[in-house]
Amino acid sequence: MLIADAIQKSPIRHLGTNPTTILEPGRFGAIVAEPGMGKTSLLVQIGLYALLNEKPVLHISLNDPVHKVSLWYKELYRHFVRTNDIETAADIWESIQSHRFIMTFQVEGFSVPKLRERLTDLTEQGIFAPRVLMIDGLRFDEGVSETISAIGELCDSMGLSAWFTASATPQARAIVAADPFDVVLGLQMEDKTVRISVERGGREAPADLSFDPDTMLIR
Repeated sequence: MLIADAIQKSPIRHLGTNPTTILEPGRFGAIVAEPGMGKTSLLVQIGLYALLNEKPVLHISLNDPVHKVSLWYKELYRHFVRTNDIETAADIWESIQSHRFIMTFQVEGFSVPKLRERLTDLTEQGIFAPRVLMIDGLRFDEGVSETISAIGELCDSMGLSAWFTASATPQARAIVAADPFDVVLGLQMEDKTVRISVERGGREAPADLSFDPDTMLIR
């Protein structure tokens, strides 16, 4: 099975506003859910889908160390290829993982100027040039709208799209509603199953997607 076939097997293609990139350049997406529902799992699977579509991914974690984020990608990819019987899985993995870069910050130490500085270091030295940002762990509380606006300016200047995770607090939902998120995905527990819904955006009617409880893989 080639990468193109793997892409067709991915249920992620049902989400977002673009069949290959999920989000257009300069656009924002958010995954909103209660803690422990699978926001990071969904974020990583969107990242894997972008990688399969040859879109370099910069994964920014404000919660977990690099090795833990890397394990998320490795394990979800392993479950994906096993579920879909992908024979050339090792070759595909070698191809896509070189297009992923993981960057970590302490929550209190994160700022857009610091992100821009580190990102500029990577791009100017030809080390890494992302097309998609995955930002996991940003606190959607007072003052975050200014941060989101600054990230928007960064994305506009570099032609990036960005995904965020947000806890489903009333304050976070109000911020997501007011700020320029083109696609909003929600996770809800129904009959002991975590279901994925498209709350805003999306290129087609919401698909009936949920997490496999054993692997956290979308099915």
